[in-house]
Amino acid sequence: MLRTINDSRKVLAGPAPEVLANESVIVADPKEQMVDHVAVLKLYAARVLYNGEVLLPWEEIDKAARIIEFFALGCSFKCTHRDLVKVMYQGLSQMETR
Repeated sequence: MLRTINDSRKVLAGPAPEVLANESVIVADPKEQMVDHVAVLKLYAARVLYNGEVLLPWEEIDKAARIIEFFALGCSFKCTHRDLVKVMYQGLSQMETR
């Protein structure tokens, strides 16, 4: 099963853990990867902060991997950690949750 960057519903609904381990994310452009990571991270944050939800174990693993990769990609573009944190929090308070 392949997940594209535009299919955030699969990230929200989440595949079974055994499917997640076999997934490949196809994104060629590192900037697109960063956009994808921050979008999903904001959805996770909104669910936890505004809906009081608890992320599933596979979502926690996905979140941690996305944070690590987001910061690694950002640093490769010479962004500071402060800049990257700003990007992650930008617009979070205005997000509508489902």
